[in-house]
Amino acid sequence: MDEQQSRPTSPAHCQPPICPHNGWMQPGPADYDDLSLIGVWRALVRRWKVILSAAILAVIAAAGYLLVATPQFEAEVVVLPPEAHHVEALNVPDIHEATAEDVYTIFARNLRSNTLRRQFFDENGLASVLGGGESGTDESVFRRRFSDRLKVRSGARDEKDLVFVTLQGEHPEHIVTWVNDFVRFAASRTIDDIVDGIHTRVANQREGLREQIDIARQWAKQRREDRLTLLEERLATLRDGRRREDRIVVLDEQIAIARELNIMDRDDARPLVVKEQSVGLSVNTAPEPLYLRGVNELTAEREALEKREDDDPFLPGLREIIAEMEVLRTRTNNDPFIPGLRDKEEQLAQLEAGLARLQGAASSIRPARIDRPATLPEAPASPKRNRILPLSLVGGMLLGVFAAFQLNALEQSRT
Repeated sequence: MDEQQSRPTSPAHCQPPICPHNGWMQPGPADYDDLSLIGVWRALVRRWKVILSAAILAVIAAAGYLLVATPQFEAEVVVLPPEAHHVEALNVPDIHEATAEDVYTIFARNLRSNTLRRQFFDENGLASVLGGGESGTDESVFRRRFSDRLKVRSGARDEKDLVFVTLQGEHPEHIVTWVNDFVRFAASRTIDDIVDGIHTRVANQREGLREQIDIARQWAKQRREDRLTLLEERLATLRDGRRREDRIVVLDEQIAIARELNIMDRDDARPLVVKEQSVGLSVNTAPEPLYLRGVNELTAEREALEKREDDDPFLPGLREIIAEMEVLRTRTNNDPFIPGLRDKEEQLAQLEAGLARLQGAASSIRPARIDRPATLPEAPASPKRNRILPLSLVGGMLLGVFAAFQLNALEQSRT
């Protein structure tokens, strides 16, 4: 009996609940190192309080954030390119040709202009509204509270012609008014910039044409005066009297020759001419010598020349010169005689007409069309309650699962 009591207990006689080698033993801490789905599930079930606590804490933290966070509202304006007739008045011949696409591109660029945003910010006094009355923070308020929150983006694919302008802020009424006003402000500045550029180019070209016309008129007057001077010199040359004196000298010589040949009249020269022709046939194209006219005729011409008081009727081309001089002196307008002057005046008239048409139609010019103006938002854009609470619940549960595995691993390392 004593031997039996002192004999070690055989494994075969061990109780099943405490036998380490029995497959149907009760689960212990060492069983949670199993990597099977069942082992994972058992670990999660065992730590369900940790997981639930993490999820509750995450939801409470998200709810606290939603309570303290300032709601941010968003207003959006959608614009379209203008029609062709909206920019037709911007076309000035030889100065500026505008297409709807070009004007729309300039407008979209102005929407993104920091300078234009600053002008709108200052002109509308947004620093006092957004800055809460703080001094010395205009630049930071402009950058953080307005410029950084004003977004401009172009549409994609089927909406590539659209431009979306959005503004976020705490006060929905303010942001709706501001974003609508800013789009109109950018449109007005776009038209002003284009029209000012056209005015500058028109003014420059108009001034250039006027200078060319003035110079042409000045040179036309100078040319007229030069022509008068030339005609006066020619007239003086014709009237110098030497032609008559030279003629008298020639006649004196021819009279002497005629007396030597005893040619008193034209009839006296015929026998001499016949005698010369009988010598031989000759062709002479030279003018007939004056002495053949005879002494009497030549003497009569000489006496007439000496008695002449005015040579004007006998000067070739004199009357034409005098008439031209009279016309030049009485001319009061040189424009019809200036080459190319009418073309320049026509260009100047076209510029004036284009500028007048531009000024008259300035109110009808549109750099863009408002497809959808901004309206009061129905709900804040951020924070999004319907997203934050579910995400916080999921995140808390994941954090709890992670904590459960960490606690399980720590417990296994101790056993």
